[in-house]
Amino acid sequence: MVVCIWAFNNVAVKWGLLELPPLFLTWMRFVVVAIVLVPFCRITRQQLPWLLLLAFTFGFMHFSLLFVGMRYTDAGTGAIVVQLGTPIAMLLAMVVLKEKLRLVQLSGIMVSLSGVVVLSGSPTIPAWWVLCLLLCSATGWAISNLIVKKSPPIKPLTMTGWIAFLAIPIVGAATWIMESSQISALSHAGWRGWFAIFYSAIASSIVAYTLWYAMLKNTTST
Repeated sequence: MVVCIWAFNNVAVKWGLLELPPLFLTWMRFVVVAIVLVPFCRITRQQLPWLLLLAFTFGFMHFSLLFVGMRYTDAGTGAIVVQLGTPIAMLLAMVVLKEKLRLVQLSGIMVSLSGVVVLSGSPTIPAWWVLCLLLCSATGWAISNLIVKKSPPIKPLTMTGWIAFLAIPIVGAATWIMESSQISALSHAGWRGWFAIFYSAIASSIVAYTLWYAMLKNTTST
């Protein structure tokens, strides 16, 4: 269910990017999530440093770079490249968390990496820097998974809400520096732009990622 929600999120984001700048769309997503969750969630001083780190690796590094990259490629190609976050996370877990990988898992990682090498020559990726953006986004997702595994206990909804809240100034600064006419774009946005904001915030962030965090805290890569 989580993967299906994320899969359609790529379509929703692609719709949103037809009407809104990518960093601003990311920022609006986090604003909605924070408004819905933060008033009902509390954190401790021990949890704050971990959430600040996740606000950068997950909020900015993963989502912002994903949305920018998706603007310059099709939804399917972007989704495939970003899924490299899974084998990257498995390799990082093996090195950092000392989790053991079976031969079949290592073989799967090699297949996925070779597939992206082939994909990098696809005409749907217009420039090498787009592929680099998507790979950096995937790496941000992988690093974030390790941080979640190592962090002190944080309720999944609390984690979702506070990552969004702490990412707001980071992504806000990025869209203010690198983009223009955000308010005008929002005022003229149609159903695609607003659907992208609310689907990515409610379905992808609040529902899917909350479930993902809950599962991640109780599983290993094996």
